[in-house]
Amino acid sequence: MATRATERINLRATPEQLARIRAAFEIGNERSLTDYILTSALTIADQRIMERTRLDFDVESHNAFLQALEEPPRDLPRMRRLLTEPSVLEREID
Repeated sequence: MATRATERINLRATPEQLARIRAAFEIGNERSLTDYILTSALTIADQRIMERTRLDFDVESHNAFLQALEEPPRDLPRMRRLLTEPSVLEREID
């Protein structure tokens, strides 16, 4: 059973924007303008989420990535000091 939509989204558009949306809607086969707008918004939302949560590599890049993960960490003295010494906010004032 499909979940019933209960949330409402209100948006304002210029007459030109609405005309463009309606023109695109009429080309497609969505049941309603609401379906068209939601489908379009969800497509963009899914794409943006995927761009931030998924890594796509070609074979060569994938192998280089895996090799980098297997290597021991480099010693970075300045980074070690940054993470181990008290910050400026934690230091006592003389």
